[in-house]
Amino acid sequence: MLSYIYKVLLYLGISFDAIRTPNNALKIALGRLDILREVDNHMGIQTVYAFAVITSVTIQNQQEMKIRDVADALSTSTASATRNVKALVNYGLIELYEKPDNKTSKYIKVTAKGTKLILRLVAVQMRR
Repeated sequence: MLSYIYKVLLYLGISFDAIRTPNNALKIALGRLDILREVDNHMGIQTVYAFAVITSVTIQNQQEMKIRDVADALSTSTASATRNVKALVNYGLIELYEKPDNKTSKYIKVTAKGTKLILRLVAVQMRR
C-alpha cells in the first residue's frame, strides 16, 4: 500500500520533503487532489495510480494497453486491475474497446472526459 501512496504522491508532484516543508509543489499537488475529488471524493489511491499509468502509456507514449498491462504496471493481480479499470470506466474517464481483428482482448483508451481531467491536472501546475 505504501508503494502506491508513494507513486501517487510522485504523480501529483509531491515529495516527502514537500510534505514536511510546504511549498509550491505541495500547493500544486493539493490542487490536483481537489480536481480528482470532483470525480469521486472517495476514489481509491490504486485507482488514481491506474489512471496515471493508463494516461501515461496511452496518451504520452501512444501505446495500446490492455487490463493485463495495467496489472503488470501496478504489480497487482488482473482481478485488482479489472476493478480499477471498471471504476475508471464508471467515472467515464476511460473506455474499453475491441479491435476488429482481435475480439478476444479489450483495449483501453482515455475518453474526452478523461482527457479534460488530464488537461485540468496539468493546468494546475501551469497556474502556480
